[in-house]
Amino acid sequence: YEERTSGWSSADLTAIARAYVVLGDAESVRAALRVFDAAVAADRNNMDAIVRTGDLFLEKYNAPEARESYAQVLMRDSTNARALLGMARVLDFEGKPEALVITRRAVTSDPSLAAAHVMLARLYLEAEAFDSATTAARRAIALDSLRVAPWALWGASA
Repeated sequence: YEERTSGWSSADLTAIARAYVVLGDAESVRAALRVFDAAVAADRNNMDAIVRTGDLFLEKYNAPEARESYAQVLMRDSTNARALLGMARVLDFEGKPEALVITRRAVTSDPSLAAAHVMLARLYLEAEAFDSATTAARRAIALDSLRVAPWALWGASA
C-alpha cells in the first residue's frame, strides 16, 4: 500500500483506511491500521484517524488498544465527543459502570451525536430506567431516524 498512498493527504489516507475497514477481512483490517497510522504520521492533529483506529480495535475486541487510542485523543481534547463515546464503549465492554457517566459527557459535548444518544438509551434500558431510555432513544431518532438501533431501543423501553 505504501507505493499507492505516498503523497496523499492525511484526510485521503483516513478515507482509504475506512475503505479497508469496510472490506472487513483480516488482511484488510491490518491494512486499515497501517493506513490509519500513516494518516496520523502525515498529520498529528488528525483526531478522526485516531478515533477510528480505536473504533476498529474495539470492533475487533481489543479493548486495551482501543482505550489507548481514545485516551490519546482525550489528552489533547477532553471534550471530543467521539473519543468520549469510544471510551464509554470500552468501559461498557469491560463491564464498568463508569460507562454511563462518560456517555453523558459525550452527549453534553456534542448533543447532535446520535450514536451517543443510542448508547445512553441502551445503558438506561439495561439499568431499567425506562423513562430515561425512552427520552434518549427519542433524541437519537430525532437526530437520525434512519438508524434501526434507536427505534429498537425506543420500542424496548416501552
